[in-house]
Amino acid sequence: MVFLTTVASAAEAPPDVKATTSSSSDVDSFDTAIIAGVISAVFVTLLIVLGLIAVYLYKHKGTYHTHETNEEVEAQKALPMNSDTGEEEKEYFM
Repeated sequence: MVFLTTVASAAEAPPDVKATTSSSSDVDSFDTAIIAGVISAVFVTLLIVLGLIAVYLYKHKGTYHTHETNEEVEAQKALPMNSDTGEEEKEYFM
C-alpha cells in the first residue's frame, strides 16, 4: 500500500515553478554599468592627479632661493662689473 501512495503522489502534477533565469539584456546592462563605473573612476582619478600636478607646478614655478643676506646682495650690485674708467675707447678706421 505504501507503494501505491508513492506512485499516486508522483502522478500528481507538480506545483508551478517559475524559472529564475535572467535574460541576457539584464546581464549585459549590469556588465555595462560596472565597466562604465570603472572607466569613470579612472577618468576622475586622472583629472585629480593632473589638478594636483598643476597646483604643484604653479606654486613651484622656478623661484630660486639663496641664503645670502641683503647686505651681500647690495654689495654685489654696487661693485662695477666692468673695469670702465668712464672713458670710451676711440676706434680709428684706416
